[in-house]
Amino acid sequence: MVAASLNFYSIIIVSLIYQTSAAPISPATKPDITCSSAQLIAPGQDSLVYQYKTEVKLSVANGQYDLKTEITASVEIKSLGDCNYALQLRNVKVTETKDENENRVTSTANAQRDLENLVVRFRWIDGFLVEVEADSLAKIDHVNFVKGVLSTLQVYSPVATDSETVVREEDVLGVCTTVYRYSQKDGVTQVKKSKDLTTCSKDKLHLSSSPILTSLLGPLMEEVFTAKTRYICQTEIRDKKIQSVKCKTIEMDADDTRKSTQKNQDDDDSAEEDFNANFDDNDDDEISSKLISIKQELKLQSSESVSVDENAVKNPVRQTLQFVPTASFDQSNEAVSTLVAKIQGLLKAENWNEFAASQFVEITNELRRMDKANLQAFKDKSELKHLVPAFLNTVYSHDPDASLLNFNADTLTFTNPSSVYYLDNPSTELVDQVVQGASRLTTQQVVDFVGVAARILKTYKSRQDNIKDADNKIKQFKQAISRFLSNESGAKNDTKTVVLSAYAQLGLYDDQVMSLAIDDTAPLEVRYHALNAIRYISSVYLDDTEQYDIRQTLQFGLLRQLENKANKNAVRIWTFQALYSPFIYDSEISYLFGGGLEETLQEIVDEPLNQVNGFIWSALKYSSLDPLCPLRGLAARIRVSHNNRKQFLEQAALSSRQIRFEIPLRKNYQAFIDISVIFENDRVVPSFLSAKLAFDGVRRETLRLPWVDVAIISENLDWNFADYFLRLDPLNRNLNDDDKSRLKTNLPSKLKQHQDTYDAKKEDPNPSVHLYLRLFGTDVRAKDITDKVQDILRSSLRKFIGNQILTRLNELAGKDPIFRIPLEIGAVSGAANGLALYKSAQVAALVDLTTDLRNTQNDAGLGIYSMTSRSVLSFSLTVQREVSSPLTTVGETVEIGILSYVPFEYKTEVNNQGRTREFNLLKSNSKLFAMDFQYATRTSDGFELVPNRKAPSIDPSCTPSAFYRTLGVRACLELNPFRSIQFGKRNSYPITVTVNRDPSIKNWRLGWRFNAQEAPQYEVIIEKVGTNQSYPGLGVSATNDGNKFDIKVLTGIKSFNVK
Repeated sequence: MVAASLNFYSIIIVSLIYQTSAAPISPATKPDITCSSAQLIAPGQDSLVYQYKTEVKLSVANGQYDLKTEITASVEIKSLGDCNYALQLRNVKVTETKDENENRVTSTANAQRDLENLVVRFRWIDGFLVEVEADSLAKIDHVNFVKGVLSTLQVYSPVATDSETVVREEDVLGVCTTVYRYSQKDGVTQVKKSKDLTTCSKDKLHLSSSPILTSLLGPLMEEVFTAKTRYICQTEIRDKKIQSVKCKTIEMDADDTRKSTQKNQDDDDSAEEDFNANFDDNDDDEISSKLISIKQELKLQSSESVSVDENAVKNPVRQTLQFVPTASFDQSNEAVSTLVAKIQGLLKAENWNEFAASQFVEITNELRRMDKANLQAFKDKSELKHLVPAFLNTVYSHDPDASLLNFNADTLTFTNPSSVYYLDNPSTELVDQVVQGASRLTTQQVVDFVGVAARILKTYKSRQDNIKDADNKIKQFKQAISRFLSNESGAKNDTKTVVLSAYAQLGLYDDQVMSLAIDDTAPLEVRYHALNAIRYISSVYLDDTEQYDIRQTLQFGLLRQLENKANKNAVRIWTFQALYSPFIYDSEISYLFGGGLEETLQEIVDEPLNQVNGFIWSALKYSSLDPLCPLRGLAARIRVSHNNRKQFLEQAALSSRQIRFEIPLRKNYQAFIDISVIFENDRVVPSFLSAKLAFDGVRRETLRLPWVDVAIISENLDWNFADYFLRLDPLNRNLNDDDKSRLKTNLPSKLKQHQDTYDAKKEDPNPSVHLYLRLFGTDVRAKDITDKVQDILRSSLRKFIGNQILTRLNELAGKDPIFRIPLEIGAVSGAANGLALYKSAQVAALVDLTTDLRNTQNDAGLGIYSMTSRSVLSFSLTVQREVSSPLTTVGETVEIGILSYVPFEYKTEVNNQGRTREFNLLKSNSKLFAMDFQYATRTSDGFELVPNRKAPSIDPSCTPSAFYRTLGVRACLELNPFRSIQFGKRNSYPITVTVNRDPSIKNWRLGWRFNAQEAPQYEVIIEKVGTNQSYPGLGVSATNDGNKFDIKVLTGIKSFNVK
C-alpha cells in the first residue's frame, strides 16, 4: 500500500513538473494551482536569508600537507509567488589555507563582484528544483556556482513517514542514484541523502587529442588518480522552512563494488555509516591523497525583506540544475618575460635534468591561461626562434580564442594545420572567418585550406547547441568550394580529391560528385573520393523532395556503373559499397529500391568467379556474421538463394577480397583489423589496398569507429614492381640472353607467365600512387606519393628509409630543441559545489637531436660513414587535478620526468679488405635512464613546485667486475626506496641507470678480415682500442708468414699465442 502511494505520488509530481516547465519564471499574476503548500518560502513571507559556506580540500604532495579554499556568502532568496523565486549572493569572500597559514584572496575581486551582481530565477516545487533561469550574458562559471548553492536546497518528498526512498535525482552533479532517509523529532524533520557518484550520468567537456583516446584512457585515469566517493547531505526542516543543510564527500572503500540500488546486509551497513556520518565543523580527519573533499553548509539567518531585482534577468536562458562544463580557468599571474627567461635557460641540453620536459609543460599550461594579448606578445618573441610555434601549437588546440592566432584570414593559411585536429571547441569567430574565407579561395589555396576548414566545421557542429546555425554555415561552405569540382575550373586532381574528401567529412553532396564518379576519363583516385563522398551523404542537408530525387538518381546511375564490365574492378567494387550505404539502401524505403539492387547483386555473384564478385562474396561473408551491419539480412538472403556453395573456395592467391582479423585482447574487448585488396584483371600490383584498425568493447561511443584508416590507390605500377622484385629483361638491361633464359626458367609458373607478358611491353605510362589517411575519424592526408614510391622501387626500402632519416636529422641539426605533447587527455566536470573539477594527463617529449653526420660511401657501399651524436631525450608525464574557476583555484600537479643522455660516436669503414665498425662513448659517465618525480600546487598565487625532501642514499648495483675488465664498460642501477609515488596500487621509485667506461679506452672496434696499420689481420668480435695489453679485447688475431701462422687468442682478460 505504501509503495502504491509512493508511485502515485511520484506520477503526480512528474506530471506537475511537465505542466509547469513551459511556464516562464516571473512574478505571478494568478495563483498557480500546481504549487502546493510545501513551498521554499511559506505563504505570507517575502524572503529568506541564508549564510552559505563551501570548502574545497586536497591532500597534496603525497600527504605532506593540505590545501583548502573556503568561500562564504549571504544567500538572499525572494519569493515571486507560486513557487517561483529569485536568488542573489552578497558579501562573497574567498580564503585559502595551506596547512595552518590562512590568507584572504583579493586577486579575484572582479570575479567576486560579478558573482554578486548575478541574479538567478528558479522554480522549487515540493522539494524539486525543476528549472533555472539566468541572463544570456551571465558567465557560465558564476551560474554553475549558484547551481551548487541551489542543489543544497533540493530534497525529495520530505515526509517523515516515508522512511527511506531510492530515486534518480538531478542536481549540479548530474543525474545520480540517491538514497533518502527521513526522521522526525520534536517538530524537526531531518532529511538525509546519500549519492554514489559512480552512478552519476553527467556532461563532461573532454579536452583531448581525440574522443576515442579519452574513452579508452579516461577510465584508466579515473581508476589510478581518482577516489570512489559518495556525497551525503543532512537537511533539517522546522516551521516549514529549511533551517540548515550540511553536505560533504566521503571516500568509499577501494574494494567496494556494490551498486547503490542493491539491497543486502553490506549495503545496509554502508548506508548506515553514510547516514551516521559526522558533520561537525571541527572534523579534521585526514583525507586520501586521491580525494577532493567538498563540504557545503547552509544556515537560515532571517526572514527579513531583501532587495533582489528579479527583472535583472533581461534575456532569460532556461537551464536544468546540471553543471554546464566550460574550459575557463583563472588568469595566469606569470609575466611573459618570466616565461621567456625560463625557456632560454633550457635551450642548451647540458642544462637539462629529469624534469626538462616537465618544465616545458609547465610553461605551456601557463600560456593556456593567458589572454589573447599576452599570447600575441609571446608570439612576437623573435629570440626564441623555432620554439614559439612549438608552444603555441598546443595552445591553438586548447583555447578557442587562441586558435584565432593560428589562422591568417588574409592569406587563408594556418600556422599549424595539425593543431586544428585537436581543437575541441572552435569559436564562432573562427568559424565565421573560415566560411567567409572560403568564398575568396583560389585554386592554389584549396589543398592547404579546405580539409582543415572542414574539420573545424565538423567539430563546431558537434559542440554547437544551435544546430541550425551550424548547418547553414556548412551549406555556405559547400557553396563556396563546389566550384572547384567542375572541369571548367581547371582544378588539378589533388584539388578535386581534397574537396571531395571535405564533402565526405561533412556529409555533403551535389550533382558534380556523381559526374566525377561515373567519368571514365577521371583518374582512379578522383573516382574513389567521389564514390566515398556518396557513401557518407547526410540527409540533414537535403529536404524530402531532394532526398527522393537524389536517391533515385544515384541508384540507377550507380547500378549501371556496377554492371558495366568495362569499368575497372576497383571502380565497380567502390560502386557496390556506395550503393549499399545507409543513404541509398535504406530499409525503410526498401519497397521502392531494394528489389532492383538485390536482383542486380544476385546476378553478379552468380557469374563465374572473378575479381569483383570474389570481393563481394568476402564482404557479404563478414556482413552476415556482424549483427550491427545493415547488410546482414541482404547477405543471408543471397547466400540462401545461391547454388554454387564452393564458389568462394575457388579464389586464387591474387584475388580481390576483404579479410578481417579479430584479436581478443581481454574479456569483452577485442581489436578488429579489416584489410581490403582489389586486383585488376591484367595486373599484378593491387589497384586498391586498405587497412582499418578498430576496437570493440571500450565504450559504446567508440564501437567499431576506426582508429586508423589508410588506403593506397595505384595505377600502372607493375613495371616498377617487376623491376624491384624480378630484376628481369627488359627491366634489367645488364643481363645477357643466357642469364635471362636461366632466370626465367627458375621462376615459378605464375611469375614466369607474368614475366612473359611484360617482356613484350614497354614501361608503364603515367604510374600513380595516391595515399588516403584517416586518424580517429578525421581526414589527415590525401596526397599523391608516386615519386616516393618510385624512389623506393628504384633503390630499396632500407636505403630509402635511411636517406629520409639522414635528411631529417640534417634539417634538425643545430636547431632549437623539439617539443611536443603527443598525448593529452582531460575532462572538465562539475564538483558538488558548482565549481569546475578539472583532471588531465599530459605526455610530453623534449628532444635535442644535435648530430654530426658524414657519409662518403659510394654506390658500391665503399667508404666511410660516421655519426657523432650528442642527442638528449627527455620525457614527462604530468597529471593534474584542480578545482578551478575565475573565482578560485586550488589543485595539485604530479610530474614524472625521464632523461636519457648518452653521447656517442659511431664510425663504419668499408674497403676491399673488409669492414670495421668503431664505437665510442664521449663521456666516461652517462645517464642511460633517469626517472624522478615531484609535486606542485596551484593556488590563486600561481604555480609553485614542492621541494623534494632529502632522503638517504644507497650504493648503486652494478654489472660484475669481470664484465668491466673484459669490455671496459659497466652499467649501474641506483634506486631510492625512501621516496615513492603510487599509481593505482603500485609504488614507483626514482631510478637512475648510468653507463661508465674505462677512461683509458679510446673506442671499441668490431670487424672481420681487415688490415690496418696498427693491427694485423683479424677475425675479431670486439677489441678495445687504447688500453694496455692487460685487457686486449675479445676475439682472434691471425698473422701469416708464408706457410707459418701466428694465432693470437684474445679472451678479454689475457691473451695467449698458438703456433
